[in-house]
Amino acid sequence: MWYGQKALSLARQINYPKGEADALGSIGFVMREMGNLPNALKVEFKAIQLAEEHNQPYEVARSQNIIGNIYLDLKDFSQALSYYHRARKKHAAIHNRTGLAITESNIGSAYEQLNRLDSAWYYEQRALREMVQLKLINNLPYVLRVLGNIQAKRGNSDLAMHYYQASSNIAFQENSLRNIAFANTAIARLYQKKGQIDSCIYYARKSLSESQKGSYRRGVLMASSLLASVYETQDMNEAVRYYKLAAVAKDSLYGAEKLQALQTISFEETERQRDIEMAQLAYQQQMRQYIFVISLLILLLIALLLWRTNLQKQKANALLFQQKTKIVQQADQLKLMMRELHHRVKNNFAIVASLLKLQSVRLQDEKAIQAMLAGQQRVEAMSLIHQRLYQGERVTSVNMDEYLTDLATGLMQAYDYNAKNFDLYIYIEQRTLDVDVAMPLGLIANELITNAFKHAYGDVQRPMLRIALLRRDGITLEVQDNGRGIDAETWRKINNRLSFGKQLIMSLSDQLEAEIDVISQNGMLFRIRMPIHPKGNMTSVLPKQTVRTS
Repeated sequence: MWYGQKALSLARQINYPKGEADALGSIGFVMREMGNLPNALKVEFKAIQLAEEHNQPYEVARSQNIIGNIYLDLKDFSQALSYYHRARKKHAAIHNRTGLAITESNIGSAYEQLNRLDSAWYYEQRALREMVQLKLINNLPYVLRVLGNIQAKRGNSDLAMHYYQASSNIAFQENSLRNIAFANTAIARLYQKKGQIDSCIYYARKSLSESQKGSYRRGVLMASSLLASVYETQDMNEAVRYYKLAAVAKDSLYGAEKLQALQTISFEETERQRDIEMAQLAYQQQMRQYIFVISLLILLLIALLLWRTNLQKQKANALLFQQKTKIVQQADQLKLMMRELHHRVKNNFAIVASLLKLQSVRLQDEKAIQAMLAGQQRVEAMSLIHQRLYQGERVTSVNMDEYLTDLATGLMQAYDYNAKNFDLYIYIEQRTLDVDVAMPLGLIANELITNAFKHAYGDVQRPMLRIALLRRDGITLEVQDNGRGIDAETWRKINNRLSFGKQLIMSLSDQLEAEIDVISQNGMLFRIRMPIHPKGNMTSVLPKQTVRTS
């Protein structure tokens, strides 16, 4: 008490509201332990008022907890639980696990005294788990004692004794005279219930001595009342002596003057809370009026702005419609021009291909003829790209499913294969590519497919060609045959030089920033792996598989 008064004085000297509220809370706690309930209640209400004025939720919750304890001492369980639950809500809001555990233990104690044992057990178990985790050793004796009370009321005497003894042992280790006294009272009551009167008297006297030593009036009242009831059948003189002792303690705690003072303090606090609520209601009503007036002004301003904006919007929409119409017309013209351009380019490629074909007819040298035919096929591969561009809806991107299918089918027919004697598999995940990517990739595919038809199937009974365009951390083109195959390094370095076709593949791969994997496995597998180009139109679609077999 002396330290609490000193802390309160210092806090007021330095104008430290938090310290003042904390000191008041501590003083009220001590007053309650000493049995001075009216002053304890008055001080705690003052602490709450001060803490609320300075927005100190922890101090508010702490004092609410102590007020709940005071009402619990008075057996006013409704008020006690009301303050406990307010404290619990505040501790939870500020994530104060220690305060939350202590409050839930108090709630459990109230439910135990109301004989709502399931609720009491629930809250005490929650409190016990938290206190063990947080190592709140000083608070464990109280929780264990309440758990013992619950088991005693359930008829589990042995389990109740276990909890009481655990409470007493921890209290002794922590040198908590108050908790030792209360634990001994609980043990004495249990012995009385079991009919072991000598043990009951022994522990009740110990509790009385400890309570008197610590000036714990509630402890004195409980122990002396228990001894008086026991001695009624043993020694009437002792019974009278203890009844007198209990009467003095009870009067000091719950005498008429004390109860009147408590009622007065409770009434004053109720009035204070009512005044606060009335002030809040008046403030809220005033704020509603202000908000209504301001809202009305804002609505008028918004209406004016909307009218003005709508007028401007109508003008802007008219202008935008004119511009949009013009842009659409220009876009249609541009699209038509692009289609015509692609058509002309395709026709030019067709002319070049025809010239190469005519030239090859006149040649006698087989190598020259093959070179002409290869050139013709490359030109036709590029021509096919432009054909797809002017035939499609989009003039800047190519449908790779249709393109690769047409390319492979055309080359298959050019080399005298058909569906009856050839297995062609086409698997497309990346359906659409920008023309800047599709053109070099199409030429690479043309070279690899042509190479397969020319060199792979000499002695293969059932030729197979698989073409795949995959989306795997970029774009991957795979061309695989089941021909006789060739070592990858040999493919790269035949005659210590690269053929034109290979040079073209390498050059176009560099242009696409692609990596080439050449794998010999039951034929040849060429894998061209390239990153996604920012400018490429590579819209992801569901994978589509096209399979052509005999």
